[in-house]
Amino acid sequence: MRLTADPPGDPRPSWAPSIAVEKGRVHIVFFDRRTGDWQVYDKRSRGDGAAGTWEAEVRLAAHPGVTFARPSVAIRGGRVHVVFWGEWPQAAHVYHVFSPDGGDHFSPPADLTPGGRRALHPSMATSPDGTAHVVWYDQDRRGIDQVFYLRLHPR
Repeated sequence: MRLTADPPGDPRPSWAPSIAVEKGRVHIVFFDRRTGDWQVYDKRSRGDGAAGTWEAEVRLAAHPGVTFARPSVAIRGGRVHVVFWGEWPQAAHVYHVFSPDGGDHFSPPADLTPGGRRALHPSMATSPDGTAHVVWYDQDRRGIDQVFYLRLHPR
């Protein structure tokens, strides 16, 4: 079942999907360039992914001229967490958005790596108590890529 669509007459790829499922709610996050800028989207089904249950995408990050890419999604207790990276002219940072209500509303992106240099390719998971765990790689002071970890306490 195809979940994304190109603008009429203007084919655009959609990339790097990530999936999380809880109690019949399926969240797919991905990024594409349908508006000309790389942006991150969430697509949700409340019907266990069955045909006809997929809702319209929700854009999670947008800023003209900034690339937002490689999202990762996790859900626990109806709380949806999404991380992705954004590349600005001088650096790349990892961002987090959060929905306390199963994806009905998302917070604005929060920068998890304000001191980062090239924070890229985050991944995440949630533990049974609702804590979100995030990993990514970034450059150390010598410019060598290293793996970093952050624990986000439950909200």
